[in-house]
Amino acid sequence: MRISIDLRQRAFQAYENAAGTLREIASRFLIGEASLKRFLRLKRETGDVRSGKRHGGGPVPIIPGPDLQKLAEVVAQKPDRTIKEFREECYRQTGVKASHATERDSEKNRLRREVFEEEIAEVAPEKRVYLDEAGSNLAMTRRYARSCEGKRVYCKRPGSRGGNISMVGAIR
Repeated sequence: MRISIDLRQRAFQAYENAAGTLREIASRFLIGEASLKRFLRLKRETGDVRSGKRHGGGPVPIIPGPDLQKLAEVVAQKPDRTIKEFREECYRQTGVKASHATERDSEKNRLRREVFEEEIAEVAPEKRVYLDEAGSNLAMTRRYARSCEGKRVYCKRPGSRGGNISMVGAIR
């Protein structure tokens, strides 16, 4: 489990203020005693409670520094954007185009679409019925949001979960 920077800092402040034993402070902040000891050691050795490691050894970000800062601003403006919305907004503001890999763009699915288009071409247009279904939750809120590393996201959500609606439509 990744522990946010602000939680680390608050736990460190509680320790600095002698707000209890290590065990009591760890319990208060719902973190392990070993984690608290690690944060204290990091603070003592580096002057900061952040880990010196980057994000688990993945690839180095391809977005240059100024554009990365702009991306952080885009995240802060509206943290509940979808990945697609982030990509579009980032491209609009920085000109950096992020790629994505999805199942729908796979070779297998491209071939399946071609076969479907050939089959549907055999059906006369006046005989076709286009059917679609969709669902929605009445609370109408996104369940997830994003933030920059070490920051928490605060978003407004309805107090109730709301009911579900299922819809089916057909066009001839």
